[in-house]
Amino acid sequence: MKQPLVNWAFHLGDVPDAYRCDYDDSAWRRVCAPHDWQIGQPRSADAPQGSAQGYYPRNQIGWYRARVQIPQQMRGRALTLWFDALMQDSQVWINGHLLGRRPYGYVPVIEPIDAWVRFGAENTIAVRLDCTCGGDRWYSGAGMIRSAYLLDEPKMHLQPFGLAVTPQVDADWSGAQVLSAVRWQNDADQPFEGQLELTLTDPQGNCCARLSQTVRALPGQQGQTDFSARIEQAMLWSPETPRLYRAQAVLAGETYPARFGLRTLKFDRDAGFFLNGASYKMRGVNVHHDGGAAFGACCPRALWVRKLEAFKRMGCNTIRCAHNPHDPMLYELMDEMGFLCVDEYIDKWGRSRSYQGPIYDQWHEKDLTAMIRRDYNHPCVAIWSVGNEVEYQYQDETFYDTLAHLTGIVRGLDGTRAVSFALAPFIGRGYDDFAPMADRMRAVVRVSALVDVLMINYSESFYEKMHQAGLQAPILGSEIYMIYRSCDGQFRQIERQSPLEDIDRYDFVCGGLIWAGADYLGECDWPSQYWTGAPLDAAGFEKLRAAYVRAKWTAQPMVYAAVLDPEDPWDMAKNRWGFPQMRRHWNYDAPNRFQEVVVMTNCARVAVYLNDEAVRWDDPRARQDGMAHFLLPYVPGVVDVRGYDETGVQVAQDYLRTSEKPLRLRIDVPGRVRAGTLALAQIWLLDEFGNPWSKQRPILTVRAEGAAALKALTNANFVQDGATAKQCAFVDGHALAALWGCAPGMARIGAEVPGIGAVYETIEVVEA
Repeated sequence: MKQPLVNWAFHLGDVPDAYRCDYDDSAWRRVCAPHDWQIGQPRSADAPQGSAQGYYPRNQIGWYRARVQIPQQMRGRALTLWFDALMQDSQVWINGHLLGRRPYGYVPVIEPIDAWVRFGAENTIAVRLDCTCGGDRWYSGAGMIRSAYLLDEPKMHLQPFGLAVTPQVDADWSGAQVLSAVRWQNDADQPFEGQLELTLTDPQGNCCARLSQTVRALPGQQGQTDFSARIEQAMLWSPETPRLYRAQAVLAGETYPARFGLRTLKFDRDAGFFLNGASYKMRGVNVHHDGGAAFGACCPRALWVRKLEAFKRMGCNTIRCAHNPHDPMLYELMDEMGFLCVDEYIDKWGRSRSYQGPIYDQWHEKDLTAMIRRDYNHPCVAIWSVGNEVEYQYQDETFYDTLAHLTGIVRGLDGTRAVSFALAPFIGRGYDDFAPMADRMRAVVRVSALVDVLMINYSESFYEKMHQAGLQAPILGSEIYMIYRSCDGQFRQIERQSPLEDIDRYDFVCGGLIWAGADYLGECDWPSQYWTGAPLDAAGFEKLRAAYVRAKWTAQPMVYAAVLDPEDPWDMAKNRWGFPQMRRHWNYDAPNRFQEVVVMTNCARVAVYLNDEAVRWDDPRARQDGMAHFLLPYVPGVVDVRGYDETGVQVAQDYLRTSEKPLRLRIDVPGRVRAGTLALAQIWLLDEFGNPWSKQRPILTVRAEGAAALKALTNANFVQDGATAKQCAFVDGHALAALWGCAPGMARIGAEVPGIGAVYETIEVVEA
């Protein structure tokens, strides 16, 4: 049983004797885990690692302490401290005894403690985290950034992640043989003999198999018991049908649940990717692990659900967890909601200049193994990635030897999935635009022999050349731009032609993953706090560019109009990752000046009417950027955009309308929230037509009363703008409030803007 460890005392700064039981922490700040201390620090333009970390200070040490009563009846049980992640370079103590160290901040820290526990008394847990050795190329966060638990089990118990389920689906996909490996250990000082039971349940809750074996274990012994069960009439898992089976092991009276899916994965050099026997394109995004300035590295479940739902609307079916193992909760959501996953171990390795470099030799096998053991059962995981963009890519034998070593570790742990590594584009010394093409092709072909799918970033114009050169694996665009593309085999030469279209151009291309899915902290230029080139902002609101992706990746007919507007405030998105500046309104002060209206669409033809007067047709397929373009003289009124299919039938419609001013507020709230969980409320500033008002940014005040509390308020603005816990400016007519369900009852949330008024909604808080 896992008992959450939520309440901690926290101190920023090093305290050499804070591990001691008798240390007085009464003056320390009380915090709740998960907790990120970095996001609460003031930003500074001259902060060390400033750009990478969003200009939040990083080079700090922090301590956490907790006192836990452990009753006498737990004596004779196996007790473990379990942290889903500690960022970073952690040391953990129980009652003054040092349990261990873990430098990498993205993998679980699991420490047995029963040898040092004081039963029937108070026990002191201390955690020291050292972030002075640096961070990632993006915002890392600092602290107890994921959940913490006290795990209570019998002395005869499963090892961490000790139930591994391996389905082997029949060639005709009618059924499956399910192999289950149960890894156990006996921490008792006496032998154990008893039954190990395994039950498999289908997605509808019906029992598929019930198996049992006798287990005998000597004191201190570890071992494995294997089961094999037949499942008929297999219900396959896919992003379109995310059907989940359940496995449950019972040993010594303790129950250990797991979920798995039945599906087949195949990567073919010439034909690309096959899911459950059918050709399948991976259309996806890269994501980092933060929840924006409101949450830092502790991205809550509700915000992940919000982002994933938006990705689904865009036609996304794949997530790359860049460039580290993410919160376990995200993989559960990908299983449930239907996303394939590229699960990535690390950004750089070996002699890399990043902070992982000094810890690589001692820790890489332990950390890579921890990721694969943890995520093995998730059907969403289709590819294990052993790294990303090593600086010395292709430069010497060390690179190839290290890649072969890492892929070998993965294949030794899991032979059912593909293993890969994300190559940087052709920009390195001796392999850039001025290098002989033959040298570049030889290098990438050599890499392809070491992986099962060749992941490469921003290299669409090289796909055909690489395949013809003799690649031994298919290609996945592990990072792609949205609307810009390198052309004619030259990385530095850019054209406005969407690389989203290269996914379908070649059979041997498995898919493409946009960098990035949502704005994230770090990798930015002052005064910005976010990398901003994504289709979603940090709060999960869709930007105009999300419609561009939806037009490329979804079949439901759509037209979505906007005005190319150089006066639109630049969001500081970096060149190739940016998007043409545009706004979605028809409110200008320049009569008869031309305005360029663009239409993001998947329709065959588009027509525009200005105040009921027909303007003309345009064929978006004839345009290099895939959008329809119209030059219209500005006249107040209505821009009516209509989309037509191949037969000339109208199938979609959209409008831009002139409006005078913001007219009203609206709060979109969930009907209910469970006590002890977070719910998100969207707050809108709308004009008379119900469209978000984006011309001004008035100040919004939000209050929560009754059974819920206002936890955070954000507009996801890329520049920190003085927002407080209760006030922020509207950005593009929206804001997001996070509400914490305190106790069962009714809660009231209010939003107010001077000169416009106030609006209120109620939420029911129910039992957890």
